[in-house]
Formats: sequence, C-alpha cells, structure tokens
Amino acid sequence: FPVTIGGGASYSGIRLTGSTGNSVINSGQLTLGAGGIDLSQATNRTFSLATTNLLVTLGTNQTWRSGVSSTTNFISQIVITSVMNGTGGLTIDGSGIVARSLIQLNSASTYSGGFTLNNGGVVRISTGSAAAGGIVTSGALGTGDVTINGGTMFGSVDTAAANYFVNNDFTVNQYGNANNGRVGFGGNINLMGGTRTVTLGRSTNVLGNLTSGFQGMRLNSITGGPAVVITNGALRFVADAGTLASSDYTSVGIQTTVSFADNAEMIIGNKVITAMFNGTPFSTNALLMPKITVENGGLFNLSDSANARSVNVSSLAGNGTVLALLTNAIPQTATLTINGGSLLTTTTFSGVS
Repeated sequence: FPVTIGGGASYSGIRLTGSTGNSVINSGQLTLGAGGIDLSQATNRTFSLATTNLLVTLGTNQTWRSGVSSTTNFISQIVITSVMNGTGGLTIDGSGIVARSLIQLNSASTYSGGFTLNNGGVVRISTGSAAAGGIVTSGALGTGDVTINGGTMFGSVDTAAANYFVNNDFTVNQYGNANNGRVGFGGNINLMGGTRTVTLGRSTNVLGNLTSGFQGMRLNSITGGPAVVITNGALRFVADAGTLASSDYTSVGIQTTVSFADNAEMIIGNKVITAMFNGTPFSTNALLMPKITVENGGLFNLSDSANARSVNVSSLAGNGTVLALLTNAIPQTATLTINGGSLLTTTTFSGVS
C-alpha cells in the first residue's frame, strides 16, 4: 500500500512483519532514527522508499535488515529510490545470503555518516559514486567511509570513498550472472592487517573476461575521485563454486593505476584472471608496487583484449600462470618488471610464464 507523508515525519524506525502486503512511501519528507528499517521477521514482503518526490534523512547511525524470500533467486526486499541525506551512517545487516533477500540502493545519496556491510548482509548497488577534487559528493553508499565486515555486494557501477576499511572476507556478484555486473572500488582500501578474500561470481569464457564490463570487480578511480591505494594486508581474489565447477573464469579489472603500500599484496586464486585496462596498471614507484602471488590455476594476465601492457611488481610468487592474452591477431609483447627496490625479498615462482 502507498503512503504519502505531508510536511514531514520522524520515525525511530520502521518494522514490517508477516508474509502479506508490500509497502511504499512515495512522497514527503521522512527522517529515520536508530531503528532503521527492519524486515527480519517478514517473508516475501517488500518495502520501498520509492520516488524522487520523497526526501529521506538519516538522522543518526542506523541498521537495516532484510527478511526472507521463498524464491530460488534473490529478491530486492528493501528498495530505495529516494535520495538520502543527513549525518547518519547506514549499516546493512541480516541473513540475506541465506534468506535470498537483499537491500537495493538506487539513488545518488549524500548521507555522510558512512556505509557498513556486515556479515550476512546483502546489498545491490545500482547508482555509482560521483566526485570532484578527490572528494566523493554522492552515491548509493553516501559520501563517507565504507566499512566491510563481510556480506555480499551485487552491482554494475563504480563506488568511491576516501577510505574502505575491510575487516573480513566478502563476496561480489556471486551466484551466477543473471543480475550481476561489475562493482568498482576507488579510494584507499585498508585491509586492516589481514588477508582479505574476495569471492567473485560473475564469470564467462576466459577471453570474454578481457572485454571491459565483463569483470566481477574492478579497481578504478572515478573521474574527480580519490586514487586507488591498497594498504595494510593482502587482497586475495578467488572464484565462487559455480565458476570452479564450470569451464569459465571470473576476473578482476585494473582500470586505473593502482598503488600498493609497502606491506600490501595481491593474490590471484584458481579460475581468476586479471584484465589490465590501463597502460600503467601499477605504480612505477618501487615503494608502491604490489607483491603478486599467483596460486595454482590463477592467471596473472598482463593485457586487456587488445593491448599488451608493461606491468611493474615488487615480487612474484606462487605456482600459477603469467601470460598476455589478446583477442586480436596483432602480435604484441607484454613486459613484466620485478623491482623490489629497498623492499627486496626472496620469493619463488614455480608456475608457467
């Protein structure tokens, strides 16, 4: 049932229960408090803040929870099309990955308190970030820092934040390709001292991964946005179970020059291939080059579909494969330079190149 708010209303939270009826607030001004939106006790229901005629203010930090879907595919149970502003932060929580339900964020919002994805939470990001002068100005995830404590992201747009704090493993575009695209990350990505495993689920044939737009995830500094810097840990990419069981691969795209702090590493797992869409994929400063490990079955690819690249790394280890795949017939040579500089250590690569 639709609800129109007149001059404005403030709620400490909104909670739906039961298994019948869908609800939408479609006009007016709404301020939400710490209770957020809670559908954790609802089954096959949807709640929408549905139009640009509704302005939503996050009055304080709050947690949203999706409920249960009886379908085999994911259902968008909380759908936000209205712009959200305010100083509050948004946390996505719940058991959505088990319940097959998610929270869909469609608007170019400006809330500044930060976005947090908790373990079990599922979010679909349908509007990318915008930025100017290195500062994020809007996006589905707001304008503050992004904290990832687990969970799953779906989407086909680029996000940006001054800081991503990655405290746990998480998944991106898992469970097949039907509703998935490529999620981009742009900003300082702090791995908080650990190895953070990102499970990628969008897959296609190995050469198809080299065409822009077909990756499960990419590292990309959006126009006017902050540079991409990986810090304080190891970023490990692995394929989901569906990809591992098929003949396909999933991929991570390097869209812009990515820097790695002197303690940061990138690990390419089985059935994962890299796609290099930038002429200088990694920094040429020896202190900002990545340590690369290619696990058995992983493909550290030094090209996109048409261009072999010159790639600089601090070290190379593992027993996977280093190569440069091209879909055209023009012979090209890729160059891999290993330059540990003052960070020189001993590593062993026993794979194929």
